[in-house]
Amino acid sequence: MRITQTFKASRLTLALAAASFAVACGFFATAQPAAAECPTGDLDCTPGPIITHRTISNTLTVTTTQGTVTSDPAGINCGVDCTAMSSQTVACSDGDCAAPDPDGWDSYSLTATGGPSGFSPSWTGCDSVTSGVCSVKLDADTAVSLAWIDTTDPTVALSIASAGGRVGRMASVSAAAADNAGVARVQWFIGNSGTPVATDTTAPYSATIDLSALADGSQVTIGARAYDTSNRASIEKTVTVTLDKSVNLTSGSVPAFTNATAVPLTISTDSDASMQCALSGAVALPAAPCAGSFSPISAASPDGSYTYSIRATDAVGNVASTTRSFVLDRTLPALAFTEGPTEGQMVGTSAIGLSFSEVETNPDALSCSLDGSPVPCAAGSPVTIAGLTNGSHVFTVHSADKAGNERTITRNFAVSLPNSGAGSGTTGTSGSTGNAQADPLVVSLRALKQRALKKKKLVLSFTANHDFKVSGSVRLGHKMLGRFSRSVRSGKHTVSVKLSKKALAALRKALRHKKTTKLALKLTYTDANGYTTTRARSVSIRR
Repeated sequence: MRITQTFKASRLTLALAAASFAVACGFFATAQPAAAECPTGDLDCTPGPIITHRTISNTLTVTTTQGTVTSDPAGINCGVDCTAMSSQTVACSDGDCAAPDPDGWDSYSLTATGGPSGFSPSWTGCDSVTSGVCSVKLDADTAVSLAWIDTTDPTVALSIASAGGRVGRMASVSAAAADNAGVARVQWFIGNSGTPVATDTTAPYSATIDLSALADGSQVTIGARAYDTSNRASIEKTVTVTLDKSVNLTSGSVPAFTNATAVPLTISTDSDASMQCALSGAVALPAAPCAGSFSPISAASPDGSYTYSIRATDAVGNVASTTRSFVLDRTLPALAFTEGPTEGQMVGTSAIGLSFSEVETNPDALSCSLDGSPVPCAAGSPVTIAGLTNGSHVFTVHSADKAGNERTITRNFAVSLPNSGAGSGTTGTSGSTGNAQADPLVVSLRALKQRALKKKKLVLSFTANHDFKVSGSVRLGHKMLGRFSRSVRSGKHTVSVKLSKKALAALRKALRHKKTTKLALKLTYTDANGYTTTRARSVSIRR
């Protein structure tokens, strides 16, 4: 407040009192010459000015850190001119001044412009604020300050990675958020809990929400809300999805042991899922897409242990896996006689001992028989056979493994007991027991390597235990390849069987698909006394 006063000279004491009053009240006084009286006899009295008017001024001060403030009436244009003044002059008499007119003070309307986008003016020190306009009546010194406050909410848009409205145990969510002052964070919620399950403070805004505690197949509402730097919140946006926590994977079975050419595995999964199949073991194949069936084993696959591994992944990331293991074994058991009569040997005792060896990785069953009757036996242990009678006998060993491979070996021998009536001269017939000479047997029988059959003949090798005549036929399945007949003496012999064009073609065709094939021989032996016996044999031929 600024006051201007007018004085009229009187006495010195009045002048001093008036000056003291002016200083005390903060008035600015202006003296005007006028007649003044002094008390009679007061030699120290000096005539002085007497106050007749005073001027009272009030100041409006505006402060702001941003934008522009203008006034109505004019006077304020802040930040260039941030002050305005309103004044009144009142009359004074004998040191008393009239009060200023309450309605004589100026009123100002202050308007703020140029603030940040999305912010509104906030006033302090105003008499009133209407629609952002500050009203002040300057009946006293007044200070008004302007601040800008954020009045705009942020916005948010929610996205959820889904497959046909389905999500997995871990839901991937993202949001696009914007605000005039800047986004401080985005938070995600489940249902109406009000408790955020994920927060991201850096754009692009994303999170992974764990839904594994919720029930499979349930409807889940996920919401997102953005907050700005003024902590204003956006309207929450929500999306409802279906929780899918598993993927189906079904697979067939494979045998624990097999000698098959192929070992297929049937597999299936959900329509929105894909499968990867891998093979490990004796041969390994990396994981690759598969469907319907997985069958990597072929005729060329080596023996050994194998494992099929199947993995299914659906569109929302659920994973299921399974394995199937088996042993591929296409190798026949290895059997060999190690002790006992040699093939076709004639023995003169009713009791003999035989031994054999067996080599098999996956043994399953082993059996022995003498002339078709079971005999207890074990590989590597001697088998004692007693009570043998005159005539021919056959000892058979059969081995089978867990994969179904089988091998059978036989040992043919004859018994001629002393004083058994041998040499009676009776003519035998095919299959007769007769005396010792009635059953001359071949010790060994094999086919030599044919050199791709360039010589157009089949060569058989014999080892005979004594003199006899042998005749026979050679068949490939049901096809007759050739016949032969000759007399042999004790020892080693060879026989050539000529092959016709048809027989040669059939044999070559059989060997074209396999390295070896078996031929069936029917042999008839006749000794010097006319005794005969017939035996069937098989012989393997190689390319």
